[in-house]
Amino acid sequence: MVGSRQINYTVFSIEGRPILNDRVNLTNGRAQAELDLNNYSAGVYFITFEIDGKTQTQRFILE
Repeated sequence: MVGSRQINYTVFSIEGRPILNDRVNLTNGRAQAELDLNNYSAGVYFITFEIDGKTQTQRFILE
């Protein structure tokens, strides 16, 4: 499909253990995913996005 790529993401616990990973389609520069984190404890987590060999990591707080 023209203008569509996939973006991989991984959610990590504060200890650095991967707890969730998946991929979504990136179409025309946009991606949307819904993460079900109801079974995880409140705390600090990290999410790493990877596309075209480049990665970006963001920290988030689950309350």
